[in-house]
Order: sequence, then C-alpha cells, then structure tokens
Amino acid sequence: MTRNFCRKLISIVLCVSFIIGIFCLFSASAAESSGTINSDKVNIRTGAGTDFSVLKDSGGNNIQLSTGHNVTVLQTVKAENDKTYVSWYKIKFTYNKAEYTGYAYSQYVTITPDEHDYTMPDGVPEEYKPYIENILKYYPKWKFVFYDTGLEWSSLFGSNQQGYPGRSLIPESSPISYRSTESGCYDWRKDSWVMQDAGGWYQANTQTIAYYMDPRNFLNINDVFMFESLSYDKTTQTLDGVEKILEGSFMDGVKIKNTDNKSITYAQAYIEAAEKTKVSPYHLASRTIQEVSKGGSDSVKGQGAVVDDKGTIKYKGYYNFYNIGASQGDHPIANGLKYASGETSSAANKEKYMLPWDSQYKAIVGGAIWIGNGYINSIYKQNTMYFQKFNTSGGNASHQYMGNILAPYYEAKTIRNLYNELGILNKSFTFIIPYYKNMPKTACKLPSSSNANPNNWLKALYFIDNSTDKDYISGFDGATLNWDVGTLKSNSFTVKATPVNSHAKVSGVGKITLKEGKNTVKVVVTAENGDKRTYSITVNVTESPPVTEPPTPTSPDIVIGDVDMNGKIEIADALYIFKHKSGEKTLSANAQKAADTNKNGNVDIGDALFIFKYKSGEISKF
Repeated sequence: MTRNFCRKLISIVLCVSFIIGIFCLFSASAAESSGTINSDKVNIRTGAGTDFSVLKDSGGNNIQLSTGHNVTVLQTVKAENDKTYVSWYKIKFTYNKAEYTGYAYSQYVTITPDEHDYTMPDGVPEEYKPYIENILKYYPKWKFVFYDTGLEWSSLFGSNQQGYPGRSLIPESSPISYRSTESGCYDWRKDSWVMQDAGGWYQANTQTIAYYMDPRNFLNINDVFMFESLSYDKTTQTLDGVEKILEGSFMDGVKIKNTDNKSITYAQAYIEAAEKTKVSPYHLASRTIQEVSKGGSDSVKGQGAVVDDKGTIKYKGYYNFYNIGASQGDHPIANGLKYASGETSSAANKEKYMLPWDSQYKAIVGGAIWIGNGYINSIYKQNTMYFQKFNTSGGNASHQYMGNILAPYYEAKTIRNLYNELGILNKSFTFIIPYYKNMPKTACKLPSSSNANPNNWLKALYFIDNSTDKDYISGFDGATLNWDVGTLKSNSFTVKATPVNSHAKVSGVGKITLKEGKNTVKVVVTAENGDKRTYSITVNVTESPPVTEPPTPTSPDIVIGDVDMNGKIEIADALYIFKHKSGEKTLSANAQKAADTNKNGNVDIGDALFIFKYKSGEISKF
C-alpha cells in the first residue's frame, strides 16, 4: 500500500508539474506583446542602458532598426545606471533573415494595443476616414474635432506663408534634398546655403513643408498627439505624469522656491502653472525639454549668455524655460534672456507675465501665462502643437511659436510615450484635426532622402569662333538661360562651359559645325542630384564656307612672343597668355607656338613673364 501511495503521489506531482509548466508557458506567451519601432536608426543594445554596447549582427555590424520594423516585446526593464534613458524593452526581432534578442529604449517602440469595437463620429472629412477608423479600433474613447480652416491647400506654401525664408526650418542633420533652393535660401552663384538661424537651421522646401503640414501623415496612434488639445485636464494630467516627463532631466526631483519662498519641486511648479493658466502641464514640461534639452541650456542656468562676437556676457540671474523671445539671429539665447529681464516689456506686460523672470518659478509660471495668452487661449486658437507651428487656426502664418517643423512631431512622441508609461492611453483624449480645401487625394510624401548637390548652374559659358578665336558671349550670368550672339559668317565654333559645382556634368560642349541660317546650340547641366538646366545659344549663320583647316604656317611665319600675330611683341601678348590660362580665351595652335617663349613645349605663366622681361629690356631675345 505504501508503494501504491508513493506511485500515486509521484503521478500527482508530475501532473501538477506539467500543469504548472503549461501555465507558465501560456503566462509567458501572454506577457509578450507585438510592437513596432517608431524612429529611424534605433540602436539595439546588449543590455538595458546606454552603457551597454550595440548588438552586432552575424557580420559584426551594429544593428539599427528603423521606423515600422516589427518586434516582439518580451518584458520591460529598468536601467540601473542610466538616469536619462530609464525604461527599456527586451525585444525579439528578425534582422537580415536572422532572429535576435536585445534591448531598445521604450520610447522608440510602440506596443500594438488590442482592437476594440468603435463608433465613427459624425463629420469626419472623407479623406480622413480610414485614418480615424484605424485609430478608433484601438482607442474607442478618443474624441476627434475637425476644424475647417477655410484655407486652400495650395495657398499654404507661398513666400508670404510657410515658404517665407526662416519660417519653416529643418536642422542641418536633415538630408540636403529637404532644403529650399528659393531666393534667400540658397545662393546658386556661390553654391552655398543661407543659414536661417544660428546652430545650422535651414529653410525647408515646399515638398518637405507639405509633408509635415498634411495631417494624414500623423493620424496614427503614435503621432496623433500633435493634435491633442493643450487645455488643462486634471483627470489625465497629474503630478506623477509631470515627474515622468522630467525624469532624467536637470529638473528631475530638484526643488526650487516659489513666490512665497516655499520649496517645491519643478514638477509642482508646472502643476501650479497649469492651474493658473489652464494650459496642460504636460505640454509646458515637454515644451521646456524641447526648447532647452534634458541637460538644460544657458537659457535656464542663470549664468547669462554671450551677447556679441567679443564674448560679452549679460543677463545673469535671469531664466527663460520656454525660450520666449529667443528670436532668430547669432545670439538667440541672449535675446530670450533679454526678454526675461523685462528690459523690452511695458509695465503692464511686466505685471501680467511676472517679469522679470529672476527665478526659475517665475520663468515657468510667467512663461506659461505668456504661452496661454499668446497662443492656446488667444484669438489665434493655437491650442494644439500643430497649430502652434502652422497657425492655420488663426490664419496668420507669422504668428508661430517655433520655426522647427519637426517640433510638433517630436513633442507628440514624448507625450504619447509618457501616457503609455502611465497606462492612461485608454482614457478619453480630445484631438483637434485641421482640414483644408482641395487637399491632394493621397497624403503628401517627403522628398527622397539625398545629400547630392542640386546646383545645375554654369559660372562660365564661351562661344568661340574657331577662325578668329573670338568669344561671342560677354557678361555671362548663370541666371540667364538664353543667349543670342547675332549674325555671324563663320560656321565652325567651340563651346566651352564651367559648372558652378564641380560634381555637375555638362553636355553639348566642344567643337561644332553649324548650318546656314538660324541655329540653336543647347548646353545641358546635370546636377549631382540629377536635376537638369538647359542653356541655349542662338546664332544666325549667313554663309556656310567649307570647313577646312587653315594651312599651318612655316616656322619663319611664327614670331615667338607675337601671340596675337599683329607683327609686334607687346604687353598685350602676355595678357593673351593669362586669358588662355584662366580659360577666358583659347589660343589657336599657331598662337600657342608663338606664346611658348621659354620653349618648354607648354603655354604657361612663365611665357608671359618672358615677354615682360623682353619689353623691359632685361632679355634681348627668346
């Protein structure tokens, strides 16, 4: 009986073990989540934290994943030694047909939520319906308000709107193909970009602006928060949430004094600012990090800023947490601190905005009042991050908070990831989506990413009569495409051209024979990026003599030093040599023989110097 009992006990233990194993297996599976990478060039590391090395593939190369790459999230891990990047996901993924396991910073991974039943709201513009449907099946409690701007889509990009130089900026790190080449943005003659703001900011071109202005590109569960209403909502915007935003920044857990000389945390200061202004504290906190970075710029250190090229420092003891008044120029931080000092404000504005901002608290709260009055609660109704950049709610393109067209995109990611960490994404949020008249049928796309040079201009163009060496194009300027050289008797010419950019290719040059009557010679410049520009030379040939090479004179007919062959050796002959070397003029074969005064077989500057020496009497013959 004892043996039977033992057998039964062992059977029970094995069954229980099996059941527990199965339970654990299913529990592990249930804990896994599907997700996608939401940024480009995301490093996958061997452990949770930036102090771990980047994971290598089978070829020994760093693994970097890009937007849209599918992953499986195995678990959430906190980094022990990384205060800036705290929350990490352990992920499993396929890369170059091989499976890997590594760690990604949680903000770069979007976990795919479960689908739900939903009801489409009324009034959704037809072109937005598929995007709204896709969002609502994951978050049915989210609310959407559609704002009719009344603006024609095509009117948004002109020189008086977002196309105005300095109004829509991209960082230097963006592909060159995103930059504008319009007047004031690019100098074709010098092949140089015009920096619109200190630190390497350039005007975006129309296609890039259109991509970032088209709401359809951001109507997804990751980016839609650029349209979130920025009004204060106590039910979703909490002190704990603000602390999450400030985590890893110079404000993390740090205390400051309020106007009552009471010590409070930065997070509490943002909550108090929200209560006074009815502006979202999440927006205020993330706006600070967007403007001054997690480490904090000179705008928030109270140490002043450089105000001129001599390195002079002014405005010590002042703070500007939102870079208000930090206008474009060589010293934007100094401009912002100048505003913070109250130096440029009226007595009424000083009182209204708590100026001067001689404490962190006054800068946070006073700046929030300024943002609320000037944008979110103003007549311009700029109550989303999108509207603060592209003021299509108020119709005044110049009334924008920032020039950086990427700012709403990155701020939206910060807020969305915060809500994800707080576990509140399934709550009710309100999004205000603009729409426009006659939008394109499909969402606008970014230009192809390329750093190839776009310059397809010429800096020099020559049209030389082969019988006289005369150039018939004078005063050439690359902006002019059509050149009429008039009526000529010769029919044999040489076309020469020099592009502004050395990477550009030129076709249509060389020796040409023209027919009698009107002729058009086309010179095509192809830029490094493939853009073409055509220059046309029109010439009317009145006679068409047979093309024959002139007889080569015998040596006695060529006088060494008489380059222009007028029977005299003059300073002008030396100048002919200089023009030949600079490319301004091409000497005939006979003229080149006469120009070889130092008899080294080449035409060079030394030949011109020999002519000068001959004319000065320093030498008597060549």
